[in-house]
Amino acid sequence: CAVCRTSTSSTRAVYISWGTTICPGTDALLMNGNILGDYYAHAGNADYMCVTSAPVNPPSVEVALDGWNQLYAATFQTTSAAQTSPTFDALVNAKLPCVMCRSATDNTNALLVPGTDVCPSGMTQAYYGFLMA
Repeated sequence: CAVCRTSTSSTRAVYISWGTTICPGTDALLMNGNILGDYYAHAGNADYMCVTSAPVNPPSVEVALDGWNQLYAATFQTTSAAQTSPTFDALVNAKLPCVMCRSATDNTNALLVPGTDVCPSGMTQAYYGFLMA
């Protein structure tokens, strides 16, 4: 993995936009990715992460595939009742995308507020959507 920082003194907020392939408004796209996590039947419960869709392994690294230390693509799973909805039908078993974005207008932080599409006082909404687990 890489830890990255800006090379300029004027920084803008960097955030992950989950479940989409575009950044909102005029925000800059830094990275296209896929949402990865642990396998649903394995113990450990790794946090979801947005991983680049163009991975690069270091030259001298051998990847161990023992079945337990792997990350898996997150996919949409819905009930059969939800699959009759055109909104969700096309999403079943689809890989979940994500993008890393840089704000075009400010250097404030982004905050995910689960369970509502209303932002806390003093914050503005960048985008909203469905939260699925």
